[in-house]
Amino acid sequence: MFTLLEVLTPQDADIEQAVKWAHVGIMSNSGQVCCATSRILVHESIYEKFIQKLIDFTTTASVVGDPFDEKTSHGPQVSKLQFERVMKYVERGKAEGAKLVLGGTTPGTNLISPTVFKDVEVRSTHITYPHCID
Repeated sequence: MFTLLEVLTPQDADIEQAVKWAHVGIMSNSGQVCCATSRILVHESIYEKFIQKLIDFTTTASVVGDPFDEKTSHGPQVSKLQFERVMKYVERGKAEGAKLVLGGTTPGTNLISPTVFKDVEVRSTHITYPHCID
């Protein structure tokens, strides 16, 4: 069982706050949280601006690396199995036509950089990992 949590971002949203809280909902604990936000639905009039700000914020706020380093916000996946599962989901997202705009790479053993997809079909596969889609 999983919970699909969505963040709705209306046309008149405070984009800076929406990006910040979307990031917290998705990326907390390296995204390895059963109640992590799974999708971000953004009004088309602010879509491109929101995506760019989310990329910029994530690039600055998310530090991948050694979990014992105080600067690290994203440590390794909990297991090799989980790492492989997540990487298959990243590949599946691309195969389903989603555009990978950030991350999806492996900078070290069991590490996956925070990942952002855009132009994702609403019916696409649900992924439990630090990622976001529109």
